[in-house]
Amino acid sequence: MNTGLWPIMPILRGWVLRSGEEPVAEARVSFVSGPVPLPEIAALTNREGRFELNPRTAGTYRLRATSDEHGSGELEITVGLDGKDGFVIHLR
Repeated sequence: MNTGLWPIMPILRGWVLRSGEEPVAEARVSFVSGPVPLPEIAALTNREGRFELNPRTAGTYRLRATSDEHGSGELEITVGLDGKDGFVIHLR
C-alpha cells in the first residue's frame, strides 16, 4: 500500500539467456536509454540468469546484457508503473 510518502517505482524482472535457452549467470544488465536520466549501474544475473532493475518511472527503456563468455544482447521494453516481469534478453 502506498501512503503517498514514497513514490511508486516500477520493477523490471527478467532473464538473460544464450542460445539453447540456457541461463547466463553473472551477466551485467544495464540501462542504455530511457525517458529520464538513468544512473550508470548494472545488475548481475543470478545462477538462473534472473535479474532485477528499478527504473525511476514508467516509459520505454533499452536494456543491454553483457557476458564476458557469451556476448551481449539488447532489448527495448515499455514499462508501466506496475513494472514488467518475465521478459528475456538473448545473448549473441
